[in-house]
Amino acid sequence: MPNAAAVSASAPATHILEWLAISLTPGLGPTKARKLVEHFGSVEAVFHASLTELEGTGIQAVSAQSIATGKSGELAREEIARIAAAGVTVVSAEDSCYPSRLKEIYDPPLVLYVRGNPEVLTQPGIAMVGTRHPTPYGSGMAERLACDLAAQGLVIISGMAQILALGGALISEFAMGTFAAPQNFPIRNRILSGMSIGVLVVEAAEYSGTRITARCALEQNRDVFAVPGNVTNKNSWGPNTLIKQGAKLVATWEDVWEDLPPEVKLALTPTVARESGKEGSASLFPDEGLPPHEKKILSLLKAGEATQIDEIVEKLEDELSSSEIFAALFELELTGKIKQMPGKNFVKSF
Repeated sequence: MPNAAAVSASAPATHILEWLAISLTPGLGPTKARKLVEHFGSVEAVFHASLTELEGTGIQAVSAQSIATGKSGELAREEIARIAAAGVTVVSAEDSCYPSRLKEIYDPPLVLYVRGNPEVLTQPGIAMVGTRHPTPYGSGMAERLACDLAAQGLVIISGMAQILALGGALISEFAMGTFAAPQNFPIRNRILSGMSIGVLVVEAAEYSGTRITARCALEQNRDVFAVPGNVTNKNSWGPNTLIKQGAKLVATWEDVWEDLPPEVKLALTPTVARESGKEGSASLFPDEGLPPHEKKILSLLKAGEATQIDEIVEKLEDELSSSEIFAALFELELTGKIKQMPGKNFVKSF
């Protein structure tokens, strides 16, 4: 392909420009493009084929013409300019950073756009999915499980879970400037499950898109985990139904950890606690050792329901002064045992 060497020093090794060009070719999806590469022997050979040879493979005429006339290459070079301006890295299936598990699915993306650290793509991870409108219980469980699993060395894969400042990455297979259309979400979801060892569902209503991710996980032979919820809450329908259908019930990070493949456990970086022999078990009731004032307040608060400050003061006015209550709330919030919500409402953390 003309000007292929102009991409970067590493381009000849992974043929990024060619992979971008074939991914941007109209009428040619990942599956057909991969078959085209297999037919000619390499992605580079595709762009040295004649129009007759390309049409002989059975692809659409618009696709063959785009490749043969150099239109696909032109689109790729324009895309490279946008990628460079945005500080994004492109990873092809030939690149060492391309997730090995993603290659196992039926239709892996031809390229991945990565903003952040592409090295995290090679690390074992768990996909965490659920509703975009969680209850305080759902938010608390998601945060607790994500933090605990990350502490064991697992990457948390989610719609927006990766934090760039902490060494994570944002990943997409869609070209620069693609609108976040609803019809693209199911396509994205197969990547979430495909990259992961398993999928953990926290909260999801009956018609949530989370069902698509769970189905993708099953089709890709991935484990499915679910956090049980209140049966009277609509957001509990998804995980509770999955558990009935055989998903692993998860209350703590250990429930996920014990189902991980042995080689994954060995590969994960040990935490400081494990290195020092202080790992211990995960507990849902870490209230031991708290001062009496804090224990009293913590016993009033619930994880799935916010309690207003006036209600706390009213219930404890015979036992604690307002200043003692405020001081205890401050200490509990400081240690992460409770969270303050808008309107001076408080909920118990997980």
